[in-house]
Amino acid sequence: MLAVEYHSMQLREPPAVARLVADVRRSHKALTRTSAVRIQAAVRRRLARRYVARMRARAVCVSIDLSLNGLQLLPRAEFFYALPQLRALDLSLNHLASLDVAGPPIPGLRKLQLCTNCLTHIDGIGRCNRLVELDLSYNAIVRLSGLDALQQLEVLSVEGNQLASLDPLGRLPRLQACSAHHNSGLRSLDGVVGAGALARLDVSCCELQSLHEVAHACAALPALLHLCLHDNDLAPSEYVPALLAQLPALLSIDEMPATHRVRAHAQRLIAGRTADEIVTHAHSAVQQQLNAREAKFNREMAELEARGERLRADFSRPL
Repeated sequence: MLAVEYHSMQLREPPAVARLVADVRRSHKALTRTSAVRIQAAVRRRLARRYVARMRARAVCVSIDLSLNGLQLLPRAEFFYALPQLRALDLSLNHLASLDVAGPPIPGLRKLQLCTNCLTHIDGIGRCNRLVELDLSYNAIVRLSGLDALQQLEVLSVEGNQLASLDPLGRLPRLQACSAHHNSGLRSLDGVVGAGALARLDVSCCELQSLHEVAHACAALPALLHLCLHDNDLAPSEYVPALLAQLPALLSIDEMPATHRVRAHAQRLIAGRTADEIVTHAHSAVQQQLNAREAKFNREMAELEARGERLRADFSRPL
């Protein structure tokens, strides 16, 4: 058997080469540490620039949408401090029940949307004393106390609430448009008297019954151009010509343009009668409608009572 034995041989580097390799390794480590420090510094500078840019973007933010967030309280005062340029805020479709939040005024806000929340009153709205547009629709608001602090207000939406009066609106000198339809307790327009800039008023689907009071209130609105009154307890064949006769500046009524043809037809309907006579006749027509409804209701109740008596008699018979 042939046995082959291998002997390993260890090669040694010359001392000069070893020193050169060690110097290169030390230089590489130092360079690596320097590069890491430089990279970290660059990252810090980049993050700082990004943070500053973000803060600047927040500072100049003019509109924020916070709808559908399940909010139960208004944002704190710090929120408005951080956004000095905020002009429009949407808080609709939340669960806000009150606007009573302590804090300084919010003078920058111009548009506030609070529709479809759980508000029953608006105490505290005076903090936003520079509002131009306010949406309070579809809450459960029963009164508008505190609204007269918004002297810059031009557009107001309060439809779908439980208002019985529009009292403060007459003290808003710049109010131009008001939407107050579907307020089941609203029976009078006396609250809007004095709103000299009001050009558009929608009080449809309420419980207005007195055409005389409606005509008197609308006649006290010199800028009124568009009026919507449908689905109230007013005689529809009477209030349109009566109001067109008393309000010659109207451009539309119940979303129908008050053209020359419409006015001519209204003139033929009134047929020389005075506006007061038309109003009186309309009032009597409305009263007749109400009496007819009451009589129908009484007949139905009598029929139900008679049916109940028959059922009780049938059940009382012995089997």
